[in-house]
Amino acid sequence: MGTTTHVLDLTAGGTGVYAGFPPAARAFWVSLTLLDPLVVLLLALRRRAAVPLGVAIMVVDVAVNATVGALVGGLAPWGLVNQSLFGVLVLATARVLWRADDPAARGQDRRAVGGPT
Repeated sequence: MGTTTHVLDLTAGGTGVYAGFPPAARAFWVSLTLLDPLVVLLLALRRRAAVPLGVAIMVVDVAVNATVGALVGGLAPWGLVNQSLFGVLVLATARVLWRADDPAARGQDRRAVGGPT
């Protein structure tokens, strides 16, 4: 959903779509157009890097949006609420996703990866 929103924003308004907001926030929001699908791709490829990257993106995204919303305004409060709830889901599932890529979880022989016999 985040990627769709940012792609639609950029399509409708070009690179100046977030004019009026701090430059760092604007750059971050544009970067999400690439970062969000990168996390999805890494998850699909079962790469553990997706987990900390996804957590970092969500934490920073919520922090940026909350700060911009409080100091500058112009953001829909329901958007931050929905995003925060999704952030809680990401944080709550991070450990499960991290462990899901454990070689033992894929049915490999524990002895082959140094686990207990």
